[in-house]
Amino acid sequence: MFTKPSNLSGTIAYQAVAALAADITFAARAIGFVGLGESAILNNITSVETKAFSAGVLQINTPDFALVAPTNNTVHTLAIRRLDTNQVITYQIITPSTGTNADLIAQQFNDQINNDLGGVVTSLKLGTVLTLTEKSLETQGFSYVFPTGVVQGPTTAHVSPSGTVAEVQVYDPSVTAGDYRKYTINYNKLTQAPAGGQWYSPVVLIVWANQLDAIDEADFLLRFDEIMAASNLADPNAEPYVEVV
Repeated sequence: MFTKPSNLSGTIAYQAVAALAADITFAARAIGFVGLGESAILNNITSVETKAFSAGVLQINTPDFALVAPTNNTVHTLAIRRLDTNQVITYQIITPSTGTNADLIAQQFNDQINNDLGGVVTSLKLGTVLTLTEKSLETQGFSYVFPTGVVQGPTTAHVSPSGTVAEVQVYDPSVTAGDYRKYTINYNKLTQAPAGGQWYSPVVLIVWANQLDAIDEADFLLRFDEIMAASNLADPNAEPYVEVV
């Protein structure tokens, strides 16, 4: 589920965050991190992002079939598109020759979804409403196409996990515990060109800081944001940031 970017220039995880943001260094207009051995010159940074820890949230949809036309011998289709692979999973029912109603249509879809051993959602029926719940966070959520007349009720959006031990261990196998904020710096790095000489290559530096070390990580975040805000990344005409030390 988690993979490192191919242009990763450096990464480090702080399971114990130093007090007063001492893990962040600043020298010669470059931001660095203690123990990493890699820094990014502010003028070469193209974008930054911080992403707080999330255990992830499963997507939930609550379609109501009450207004579906209750006609006999009619085909109804419900389609689910996985956002991780774009695979479309289609469920199709045919109403009986007599006695069709909205409750029965909802029941037919409920049964078909729950009988699909390879399905990606579970279904729970209450009256004409189905509660469709994502089975795994790895599917990264869904988009739906419901039969005509279905009213889409409240939806709980999918939230992908971030900063879990499982993800951070992909970058640093020595990590054993924690809830991590992800710090991402995209920048252009001067590297050797294949034919000789040098050129700038787009690379990414990823740093993890344990949010369970609450006070120290808050200082770490504050210091990081302070440097990035002062660097005027959003303004290409701004003066380069120079810190007085």
